[in-house]
Parts: sequence; C-alpha cells; structure tokens
Amino acid sequence: MAIKIKYRDPKTTDFTKTDMVVNVKDGGLFYKSELGLHKLQEHNLNKHYYLQNFNNDWDENNAYWGNQRYIAWKGTETSNSNNSVLNQLLIPFDGILHKLFFRQTGSTSTTVIKLYINNNEKINTLYTNNVGNNIDYGDLNEIDINLDVKSGNMIRIALDAQSSPGIRLIFGQLLYSQTVNI
Repeated sequence: MAIKIKYRDPKTTDFTKTDMVVNVKDGGLFYKSELGLHKLQEHNLNKHYYLQNFNNDWDENNAYWGNQRYIAWKGTETSNSNNSVLNQLLIPFDGILHKLFFRQTGSTSTTVIKLYINNNEKINTLYTNNVGNNIDYGDLNEIDINLDVKSGNMIRIALDAQSSPGIRLIFGQLLYSQTVNI
C-alpha cells in the first residue's frame, strides 16, 4: 500500500485500490473500492448538549436595583466580584448558548438579566420581565439566548431586580451545545 500526495483531488486513474491519496491543499483523503472513488470527509461528532446547573441563595445580600448579582456556577458566591472564578463559565469549544431556565424568589417588580462575555467585552440584555411582587418560587422562566460563542469565551450572567427587597434565591439551568470536529 502506498500513500500518494497530490495538490488536487485525484482521478480514478491516479492510483490503485491498494493506495490512498492525500490532497495536501484541502486535507482530503481518498481511497478506491469496487464502487468507485471515495473521499473521507471531516467528521462532525454531532452537537453535544449540556445543562449547566446553578442554585444561588443570596439571603441577606439580595439582587436589587443597584446591587446586581452574578449567578455562581459552582459553590456560593459571596464577593460578587466581576472576576470571581465562581461566576464565570468557561466555554472550551465553539458552540451556542441556547436557553436559560430559572425560578426565583423575592419581591421585585421587574427582573433584568444580562449576559457578559469575557469580562464586559460584549454585553447583551437578555430579559426584562414584570414578574410582580412576593414571588414564591414563581413560574418557570424560559429565556431564549441563541448566541454563538467561541472557544475560550468566559460567560457570566447577572440579575438585577428593579425594586427592593429584590431576588433572594434563584435556581435553574443554562442549555448550551458544543461541536467537536475530528
């Protein structure tokens, strides 16, 4: 068996059934069978979907107007720092942030949810909703995001209640997908 190098896609007359051809311009790999010429394509391992859980109990330090709070993806966030590792979610592969699902407790007239990428590089306001007062585990909220993210992006999501005393507890999941090519 021989591996032949070409700078174009091969013709069936360029090699035998026991050879393989590499097109070094586009990386194509070719072989022949009794059925003809075949090209091995880059294989996409489908989208992998993930649900990232969060559960934040801010208790005495509620999210309210002027006191924006970040969702902690692991552990409990107490400093509410922009650069805390607890409130940043690393995206290892290119993908899509699809939806945010959550329930909240607390008393507020409006909840504003903001998405930050790479420490304020890009800011999107995802959601503003008049949710009423004295929410007791309220309805399930489902927010469409549908935002492409790149490998290495850091994601933060913040909540800002527009009236006091604000959001005391929030829990839910972020749905995102990533595609790995081989």
